[in-house]
Amino acid sequence: MKNNNKINWWYVIIVILVFPLIVTLWVYLVINHSVIDLTDKNNIGDALGGITNPIIGLFGVIVTFLAFYIQYQFNREQSKLIAAQRREREEDKKEQIKQNSRQAFDKKFYELLKLHNDNVREFNIDNKYYGRKTFVKIHNELTDLDNLVRIYLKDLDNFEKCKVSYELLFHGFDSFKFLLLEEHKSVNSKYYSLLKEIGHIHRLYEKDKAEGKEFYYGLFFDSYDYYPFDGHSHRLNHYFRHLLNFLEIIDAEPYFEDYEKQQYFDIIRGQLSNYEQVIIYYNAIVWFPDKWHTFITKYRLIKNIPLELCNLDPKPDKYYIKEIEEYKKQGIRIFNWVDLNN
Repeated sequence: MKNNNKINWWYVIIVILVFPLIVTLWVYLVINHSVIDLTDKNNIGDALGGITNPIIGLFGVIVTFLAFYIQYQFNREQSKLIAAQRREREEDKKEQIKQNSRQAFDKKFYELLKLHNDNVREFNIDNKYYGRKTFVKIHNELTDLDNLVRIYLKDLDNFEKCKVSYELLFHGFDSFKFLLLEEHKSVNSKYYSLLKEIGHIHRLYEKDKAEGKEFYYGLFFDSYDYYPFDGHSHRLNHYFRHLLNFLEIIDAEPYFEDYEKQQYFDIIRGQLSNYEQVIIYYNAIVWFPDKWHTFITKYRLIKNIPLELCNLDPKPDKYYIKEIEEYKKQGIRIFNWVDLNN
């Protein structure tokens, strides 16, 4: 804007300085070189009037044009300035709204994060294991159930074995058997041996407990000082319902860019133990995989999941193999154990 105004004023200065010189030169040429006799005063006056009037009129037209042009330029620049100020005010307003939204969201976020941690602290297995330590025992139960399923349900593919193991873990022996009865009207023969074995394990546990012994079954990953395979739905149901709702709230925030949302997901991931991440993974692929997909791949919710703790197939490196390759091309690791150089 400043450069344009300078150029316009230079035009005016040039015209003001040059025009008198042109008029003087024109009069001189007419007086000294004209074929008209200018010795008479009247003739001189008439000649000067006839010579200068058109020039003065032309000069007036030029000056008027320049005045209008300068005003036009000024008005245009003013319009641009006003529009720029309006855009700036709008941007400031948007930024203020975003800041207010972030402040409100931060408050809500940390309240939900506290609620999530409170939910975990309330986990309790037989008044012996509390909080995040319960996820270790839940993981061990899942591993043991997978061992049983592999023995008694050999004909199932890996994903179906994983599904049965997790459903047994979640619902527990009695509820799982009830669900089978509802679905098939009888216990399907392929599940009969598995359920019979778990029933046998329960009887052994009750016998050892009555005799004051520590219950240990040779096949198992861990000994049990609580009733095993009784189900964890009363713990995990509320846990996953709240966590999923928590993640959806972050993803749906309209004023945040993806990189800003990622920062909140990183905070949540920092609260998760290794065993928590494993249970989240198996819950995600067995139930509602579409709902969890974005949170696990795009926002890398369980990036730190230890692959060696994922005892059931399919493991994350196989289940998400396509997504791992896609993000690898962008230089992004979905999981920490993925080597980008391979």
